[in-house]
Amino acid sequence: MIIAAILGLSDKPTLGSLPAYASTLDRSMGSLSAIDSSVLKLACEEALKIGHGNIDSSKVYILDGQPRYPIAELRESLNVLEHSGLLKLIDLASGAGIPDALITGLGFDTYAKDSIVDYPHIVSKVAQAIVNKQIDTNEALAQEVDRELMLIDHILDSLGNDGHIKLAEYSCDFRRIYNVLPVLRRSIGS
Repeated sequence: MIIAAILGLSDKPTLGSLPAYASTLDRSMGSLSAIDSSVLKLACEEALKIGHGNIDSSKVYILDGQPRYPIAELRESLNVLEHSGLLKLIDLASGAGIPDALITGLGFDTYAKDSIVDYPHIVSKVAQAIVNKQIDTNEALAQEVDRELMLIDHILDSLGNDGHIKLAEYSCDFRRIYNVLPVLRRSIGS
């Protein structure tokens, strides 16, 4: 063993190659593992494409008829994400036995802060458009800042939850700001 150490040799067997899915894993978001982060990111990216947070797992986690991750690890990850409050699993399961999911506000916020480039700047642009241009609907704000409606809705929900605006929700995902509170004006320096 001493000679092996001097010569830079190891008496331990070489490690096998990583599973194929390991090369697709992103870096971790906060305290999430790499696979949990990747599973959440895929769900949120799909949500931005389709415009809502109800995720059909068979469309997100199955690619060309093959699961992106081993099914047991995927189910475990989905359960961890649900336990963390980032997803809500829906009892209906896709053909592969993977539960569908609903992305929570906390889940999307975790994704947005970590993975959407310049997210704080986008939030600032939305706030400025509300205060300085008196834009008061989600659709007009999405056009103004040239971002997905779901992202704008998330930002409006966050501003509402933080007590910066009061928001009315109508059918067909239409939202209108009916009160801009002074704290939002002060936060952007207006």
